[in-house]
Amino acid sequence: FDRQGTLDLHISGWFFDQGRFPADGRALVRLAYLGLPWALGLLSVVALGVCGLACCRPVAVPRWLWRRGAAWLLCLLLGVGALVHTGLKDQWGRPRPVDVQAFAGGQPYVPALQPSSLCARNCSFVSGHAAGGFALMALGLFGAPRTRRFWWWAGLWVGGVMGAVRVAQGRHFASDIVFSLAAIWLTCLLLREAWLLVLLWRRRRRSGEGGRARLVGGGDRQR
Repeated sequence: FDRQGTLDLHISGWFFDQGRFPADGRALVRLAYLGLPWALGLLSVVALGVCGLACCRPVAVPRWLWRRGAAWLLCLLLGVGALVHTGLKDQWGRPRPVDVQAFAGGQPYVPALQPSSLCARNCSFVSGHAAGGFALMALGLFGAPRTRRFWWWAGLWVGGVMGAVRVAQGRHFASDIVFSLAAIWLTCLLLREAWLLVLLWRRRRRSGEGGRARLVGGGDRQR
């Protein structure tokens, strides 16, 4: 991922043949590209329904279930939506592989961490599809260590496969996938840290209220 793009161009070159990226026209690749947003959208609808029901009838929804739904929606909104799409893809300006001179395009290669004005919006850095796959790790954020590990690996696998599909299509460099993972992982870490801080605050508050209640009760008995 250096300034010359040695690794990026080399990996993308594996999928470039006779002036094009032939994998982009293959049925399985197109199915993965078009199917993932639908699958994630369905998951989001289910999560929204679970959280809505939990707000209306808390006893009807297990705590672990609405927590997973909330974690997914927050990661999708803050990580995939705000950070990846609005903050990076629409601002960074990195041309996609199909647009660079090394692959019969008209733009020069731009390193991953170098902002550019060569692309107006929905640019290469970072991958939104891969980010959606990586976001599955959010489903384990508020669970036990075993649950967190399971969903971390699930998100890593789905995001990695989707990232490989996008690289094969010539729509993203390998570095776009790596930094997409970094963006979602950072989002998940911050969400979990915020959740732990809220839990700590609530426990301290309950402890303080319990202490005050004991003091008041003791005073009443003395009177």
